[in-house]
Amino acid sequence: MSAKTTTNATARANALARRQEFVQRLQDGNYRALYGEHLNSIFSQAVEQFAELGLSEEIGSLRVVLARLLAEEDDLNRLAMNVARVVSVTLRTVQAHHELTGQSASDILDELSKALDELGGLAPITNPIDHPRKDQQ
Repeated sequence: MSAKTTTNATARANALARRQEFVQRLQDGNYRALYGEHLNSIFSQAVEQFAELGLSEEIGSLRVVLARLLAEEDDLNRLAMNVARVVSVTLRTVQAHHELTGQSASDILDELSKALDELGGLAPITNPIDHPRKDQQ
């Protein structure tokens, strides 16, 4: 058996042992042991910040991204595609924020309308329950 074959076999055995250890920790519910101290520290900071701020900073960051996109993108096709992406992510983030904080769907629409209005008076979003489309009346 060559040295290369032995090295590959050892690497595979080590990878299998690490995988089995990982699975065992998952089954035991020992999630902190899955990651190193550095990642655990980052997770702890994220939890503390979320408890303090919710997703407000993330939503604010998405507003900044959208504003920069509107100000800097000249290609209308790319602008339309990227605005749709950012607005979609913003909406999902606002929904998650409101689900975690217990606010209603109407509040979500109010938040999104406010964000769009801040970006230059884009058309407001209305609650379809309160304001059905004309073809639904």
